[in-house]
Amino acid sequence: WIGEDEEARCALESLAKKIYYYHLRNLGIPPSCDAASKRGAEWWVQVKDMRTESDGAIDIHYDKDETIAEEYEIGVFPEVSTVTYLTEAIGAGPTLVVENTLADEPGTPIKKAIVAHPIVGQHLAFDGKFLHGAPREPLLRKAESGEDVFRITFLVNCWIGHRPRSVSC
Repeated sequence: WIGEDEEARCALESLAKKIYYYHLRNLGIPPSCDAASKRGAEWWVQVKDMRTESDGAIDIHYDKDETIAEEYEIGVFPEVSTVTYLTEAIGAGPTLVVENTLADEPGTPIKKAIVAHPIVGQHLAFDGKFLHGAPREPLLRKAESGEDVFRITFLVNCWIGHRPRSVSC
């Protein structure tokens, strides 16, 4: 976590803040003047080994405040979720984003989806309420592309007015 009013302590925090401010500008949201605004970027690096049984797959899920979800069984979601690809792993699955939200009834038809294949430097951003992941489905994968054995992504969730309870600096 890097709060909107905090100084970055490393290059990854600096990148997370740049991504955060980029998306705030795109949404027309001005920076906060309140140091206690609970606004900021939740960030992490994800490394998936393509040689394992899971083939680098990431289960379909919602980004949310995991602690609130466990304690109260409700969803609190980031304003924007992002994925930035750092490698093009051999046979890596793409990120699949569907416009279905937790509020939709189970079985609701998928009206719109995005499929983003890993390309070094590609940046994907979407509404933080949308269902997404990198499924194992072989038909979605480009088996002939990539040189790396690790699917490495830099992920940033942009939070406005809420800091997830379990995140720490």
